[in-house]
Amino acid sequence: MRRVISLLTALCLIASGLVIVGLVTPIEPAQAASSCPPAITELDNPSFEAPVLTNNTYQQLNDSKVPGWSTTATDHLIEIWKSGFNGVPAASGLQFAEINATQNAALYQDLPTTPGQTLTWGLSHRGRQGVDTMHVEIGPAGGASNYSSGTISDGNTAWGRWTGSYTVPAGQYTTRFAFIADSTAGGNKSIGNFLDDISFGTPACVIATKDVYPQGPVDVGETLTYVVSVTNEGGAATRDITITDAIPANTTYVAGSASPSGSLSGSTLTLRPAGTNGVLGVVEPGATAVVSFQVTVNSAAAQTTIRNSASVSSDNGIAIDNFTTNEVANTVNAAADVEILKGFSGGGTVTSGGSKTMSFFVKNLGPSSATNVTVSDVIPSSLTISGALPAGCSTAQSGGNTVLTCVINSMTLNQLETISLNVDAATTATAIEVFNTARISSASFDPNPVNDVAIAPLSIRPDTTGALKIQKVSSPTATTAGGKAGWIINVHNAGSSATSGPVTLSDPAVQGFTATSVTVIPAINNQGGDPTVTCTLGATPLCTFPTGINAGNSYTVVISGNLASTVGNGTVLTNTASLSNGESSSATITANNVADVVVLKELTTPAEAGVPLGYQVTVINAGPSAAVNTVITDTLPAGTTLLNLPSGCTSTGQTLTCALGTLATASVTTLVYQVSIPDRGGTFTNLAVATSDTPFLDAITPEASVTVTIAGLAVTGSSLSAAPLGIGLLGSGIALMILALRRKKEQLGS
Repeated sequence: MRRVISLLTALCLIASGLVIVGLVTPIEPAQAASSCPPAITELDNPSFEAPVLTNNTYQQLNDSKVPGWSTTATDHLIEIWKSGFNGVPAASGLQFAEINATQNAALYQDLPTTPGQTLTWGLSHRGRQGVDTMHVEIGPAGGASNYSSGTISDGNTAWGRWTGSYTVPAGQYTTRFAFIADSTAGGNKSIGNFLDDISFGTPACVIATKDVYPQGPVDVGETLTYVVSVTNEGGAATRDITITDAIPANTTYVAGSASPSGSLSGSTLTLRPAGTNGVLGVVEPGATAVVSFQVTVNSAAAQTTIRNSASVSSDNGIAIDNFTTNEVANTVNAAADVEILKGFSGGGTVTSGGSKTMSFFVKNLGPSSATNVTVSDVIPSSLTISGALPAGCSTAQSGGNTVLTCVINSMTLNQLETISLNVDAATTATAIEVFNTARISSASFDPNPVNDVAIAPLSIRPDTTGALKIQKVSSPTATTAGGKAGWIINVHNAGSSATSGPVTLSDPAVQGFTATSVTVIPAINNQGGDPTVTCTLGATPLCTFPTGINAGNSYTVVISGNLASTVGNGTVLTNTASLSNGESSSATITANNVADVVVLKELTTPAEAGVPLGYQVTVINAGPSAAVNTVITDTLPAGTTLLNLPSGCTSTGQTLTCALGTLATASVTTLVYQVSIPDRGGTFTNLAVATSDTPFLDAITPEASVTVTIAGLAVTGSSLSAAPLGIGLLGSGIALMILALRRKKEQLGS
């Protein structure tokens, strides 16, 4: 929670002659630069992560053993707590401090500053036994304070977040940044006022980059995952960050996909990133926060380019930087929804040895032209093609059946083509029921595969009694979890007379498939008029023919839907439909899954010898399928020691293994941990690799690495101090970081 110190306190201090920068100074918008200046003033050990406490407790340490920090207490003791001790979690990292150890004193750091320089500060504060109060004082080292924040007050149930700004007066080249306890719930000033996640330095400077997964060309119906990475390259934490993103034209926002959760108003999505302390809008110096959301590509986007960028508004306590991220783009491939219908002339019955005209009706529903449109039909052995084949058609023998193939080179939007040929029925003394299935395909991407199948029944008789028949197929027969699929059911009265009463069709739901629509298509050769068919999703029965079905008539019931994203790879979904006369038919759909998993990795703490180094691994599943049994394996650099285990992780030697379980589509998982860095410094490379039971997109293993070079500590007498910055030497707190993200066939560098 962001707080603002009262204007009255500031006015009183001005009246007393002190130099004050009020926290309620109006903030003017400013355009952010494409890069940030060096953070020339910033705190050392801002979250009290060093020295590392080995047990879940607290320690009172001499201030010479706490990097960066000093106290005015005569015993020089500083009290450090381990996160979770006495039920108190750290606001950031693994440790935090109490202002006073045994005496009422000031906890402070002295920093080099430049007169006229405007600095910002931020801190997290919490009470211990109840409501505790404190204040910040800033001024010349060893001199009287010329700035006071006013009262900072928080209870003991949550950390409060406080910010402010300060302008360095003329002639002040060293500045003391100090914290003083005012009161505690128990009355003893040495028991209370916890501090953590402190920043004081040059204002926050935010750099933001945008990525999209998958990258490159996409198809209609695909899901795009947009990721904005926000890095604070300034010397102090941000006061607030807001990211707004216009949902691209011809796409649909996936409800609930924003992470952290965002708010959608019209077509504009608003999100606020959170740094290592988990406070929305607050990103610490050197930290990177990630926000993401998903959209699906609509059919209208075919043969266009989907472009997207985000608008960032960053409040650093002095100015508001408004800027736009880089633009990402995906070209959308052509998409042609081709459909097929099929029927026999004169109805669905033929006498033994008789002839029929079999017709296919092919249409391109668009939106793009379809190329190399192919109709295929396995002609049953009880039917024989007679006469000349239509242009573009050919036959071949397979498994004792004749396979008919007809090719249409190109079809424009809404073009309709009819293919007709003659067939002769077999001579038989008993009734033969034929369900003939035709399928259509094209070289163009088809966004709706459910209408790529048509079933036409034909009864070859003599037949003396009415007979209801049913045939069920799936389209497609295999798809990814989360992908579109459907069931096609044909109901046929193969008898010589109408049914004697109502006919019902039942099709129980199958686990792993969600039906979204049901439609009924009468056969084009139906004779007479049957009453309106009633079909209701989820109902039993699914469809009702109230007064029956006329002789020879048939109906195709199309159930469209999606496989659940959590259906396991290789799972076969079997669904059985049945008629009221007991006839039934089954079909299957096989899940061939793929998950677009992205791994990002960055540092969360300054790179400094003797101070723990923080890592953050972010794992994003861009779908379309859930990533089952996902595991992150992180090889820690030699010479380092793991200081904390993220939830669900184990460690053996230098290997950290984190079992993330099943990652749902659009899920974002973050792992934060720290390692100790030896005093000698060095170059440390850390690689995180993801594995999953679900195949990865393009069969490329997601991984990310960070390489950081840290100068060692110089020996001075019997103590250690940070090595000075010199030519060819990276000084304390100055690091070279290389973030390598190998994704698809590209690399991202930061």
